[in-house]
Amino acid sequence: MPGMNGFELLASLPSQPLTIFATAYSQYALEAFETHSIDYLVKPVERERLAKALDKAERLLEVKQPPEWQAMVSQLAQTLRQPAARYPARIASKVGDKVELIDLERVTHFYAQDKLTWFAAGGKTYIVDETITELEQKLDPARFFRIHRSTLVNLAYVQELHPWLGGGILLKLKDQNRTELQVARERATAMKDKLGLT
Repeated sequence: MPGMNGFELLASLPSQPLTIFATAYSQYALEAFETHSIDYLVKPVERERLAKALDKAERLLEVKQPPEWQAMVSQLAQTLRQPAARYPARIASKVGDKVELIDLERVTHFYAQDKLTWFAAGGKTYIVDETITELEQKLDPARFFRIHRSTLVNLAYVQELHPWLGGGILLKLKDQNRTELQVARERATAMKDKLGLT
């Protein structure tokens, strides 16, 4: 945070709120517990660990806070207790009677062309029997991002970003073909957010 860190912010408050620290740095754990925080979570935060911390906060709020806070923390804890969404690990490409299964981690991008949906993996292209919209809803949003109405990209393969016409972005992928893809202007900010660039 600009100007002060989390500990300084807490010290400046007139009363101590219930606090769960989430940080990439493990060396401040002792200092966090000296502030009487509920928990200290090191990123990447595991769902189970966060759920435990929220359970503890929920119990403490029952004693200290008004009912609307209890409901909010309770709802968040309940959401985290639900099983994580499961996303497919492979995608099928069917040509005639032949069905080929490709690991999604190898897929660089999906694209619509000539009224068909294609995907690229390992320098080859394959046909898939789903639309870009269906794929966007089916695939893990942490891995695949829709950069254009006709293109869905695997974020792990994004290597370079370049400014493009009208506020758009030109992506270069780290694949065998050094594929270049255009990010629509209205998707540019969301794309940068996904890559942690804003």
